[in-house]
Amino acid sequence: MDCIADIARIGEDRNTSFEDLRVMLGKIMSSKIDDYWTVAPIKSQFKNL
Repeated sequence: MDCIADIARIGEDRNTSFEDLRVMLGKIMSSKIDDYWTVAPIKSQFKNL
């Protein structure tokens, strides 16, 4: 997973657990329409992940 490597690269691996990452990513909504995935607008509380 590239996101885990990115978290380590910026030095936040000590502050972020895999469970934290899983929960936050689980809150991002998407939908599949005509074989294309689209991401719903991200709420302001998740923009700073």
